[in-house]
Amino acid sequence: MFKFHAVRTPQDRQTALKIYQSNPSYFTLTGQKAPTLQMVREDAEAYPADVSETQKHYGLLLINSTPVGVMDRLNGYPEPQTVYIGLLMIDAAHQRQGLGRRAVDGFAKQFQRQGYGRMRVAVHTANPAALQFWQQVGFKPVGEGRAQLSADQSQPVVILDRDLAD
Repeated sequence: MFKFHAVRTPQDRQTALKIYQSNPSYFTLTGQKAPTLQMVREDAEAYPADVSETQKHYGLLLINSTPVGVMDRLNGYPEPQTVYIGLLMIDAAHQRQGLGRRAVDGFAKQFQRQGYGRMRVAVHTANPAALQFWQQVGFKPVGEGRAQLSADQSQPVVILDRDLAD
């Protein structure tokens, strides 16, 4: 149902920006500035020092060629059997239609077929709606920590895992 389309072109980045801009409350809740093309570029290129470029996947989620969301993930992070979802954002015009749940469930099946055993997310503590969403799609809290938004900005997060063997 969903197709993952890697963000590579200026048009792709502009589309990702429009999806970001459709969700201003996310950026307010997480204490970030209004989204810009520079932010999209940074998100597309950023990954931890102990991760290889081939593990990083930043792209648009498409349904029948229509962009409905953005996903940023790291395969094999923080452990080899884990897929870390750094961002799953559905365009505001497509929210409340079950697309987030279908995306998570569909990618969970795909990741399981690829040999991964777990998915992980980190949810900003000031975002209870996101925390509720991830728990409703089968993620369980496993700890707390801090996530880097940029070189000089981190945020408190709840870490949640979903076992893919279920």
